[in-house]
Amino acid sequence: MRQQSLNDDAKALVSSLLNGFAVGVFMYISILGIIVEEFSSGHQLLQKFILVLVGAMAMACLVFLE
Repeated sequence: MRQQSLNDDAKALVSSLLNGFAVGVFMYISILGIIVEEFSSGHQLLQKFILVLVGAMAMACLVFLE
């Protein structure tokens, strides 16, 4: 019984680490690749900022769905 519990804990740890890595890659690409490029142009900055905030809030709300 203890061996099964350790296997379940190991699976949960590996899953958490891989999910964290995937989220980190997503945030790195979105922040450095897309957002910086979009905000470097000088037009419609307020609309872009509002959309970034809406997207961040939507992703934060996904935590509560589980």
